[in-house]
Amino acid sequence: MSEETKNEELQEEVEATDVVTEEKVEEQPQEDAQNEELQKALERAEDFENKYLRAHAEMQNIQRRANEERQQLIHRRTLEIQREQQKKRERVISGSGIAACLVMIIGIGCLMPEVTKQASVSGAKTNYTTGMASMLGNYEALGYICMGILAFALGVCVTILLYRLRKAEEHRKKAEEYKQSQQVRENRLKKE
Repeated sequence: MSEETKNEELQEEVEATDVVTEEKVEEQPQEDAQNEELQKALERAEDFENKYLRAHAEMQNIQRRANEERQQLIHRRTLEIQREQQKKRERVISGSGIAACLVMIIGIGCLMPEVTKQASVSGAKTNYTTGMASMLGNYEALGYICMGILAFALGVCVTILLYRLRKAEEHRKKAEEYKQSQQVRENRLKKE
């Protein structure tokens, strides 16, 4: 009996191990399938993470570019405002110079008849044959000196006016060159 019981126990153990191995064989495909699903899920998660990081980096680049463009626009607008203010100042100065010249010419023109009347009424001997400059004074030299000073003042005013006009033209050309260089720079940035 002891041999029979041993054989029976041995046979029961063999049957039990067969059942366990069958269960293990059945569990392995399930574990392999779970591992494959887990790997696929991890790959998808990594892919989503990469896509998220790329999108986040792209958004930061867009924001950085937008900020740079805003700063460039602000800088350009500031320069334009400064140029406009400079032009206004130049126009006021030029207009003032022109007005001063005209006032001086008109004033001299208006004073000339009074000067000639005073000279003839006062009974002073004025000899107009020596030249028109002599009517400003009793002496020829004094009249010429006054006319020279007035002509010099008029010449200075005209010179200043022409200088300002030339300066304004140079400034305008520089502004146009600057605008063209900015457009070239913008075109380069757009291409990049």
